[in-house]
Amino acid sequence: MIALTKHFKWGLNKHGRQRYLFLKQKIRSANSEALPLPSWWTKRICHVEQIYRCGTSIGANIAESRFGQSDADHISKLSIALKEASETMYWLELLHEADFINKKQFDSLYNDAKTIVGTLVNIVNKLKNKTKMQQS
Repeated sequence: MIALTKHFKWGLNKHGRQRYLFLKQKIRSANSEALPLPSWWTKRICHVEQIYRCGTSIGANIAESRFGQSDADHISKLSIALKEASETMYWLELLHEADFINKKQFDSLYNDAKTIVGTLVNIVNKLKNKTKMQQS
């Protein structure tokens, strides 16, 4: 129950909490898809390591944001997660263009990443607007 109480600091209503839980599930799902690396990827280990770091960093920064020291710190961690999600999309594009992942794999992972980016954009914008309104 402690983990759920932090959602209210974010200013999230029931709908916002559902979006957060959806985002958390999407990130875990995307990370679990990325973790078992096919043997043919080992040829491009630097690309694999990079996309692995970006993909797992999204969830790590969201988890860290839950206990931010301030609202600004909380927004900052979510913004970092957003940047990492965007970078993950970039690496997925490169891997697809180089034929290291097929269209079906690319579409699945890329759509998950787009959903994560969109959700994070909405959360970050909402928190920034809330912070501005509190300062007024």
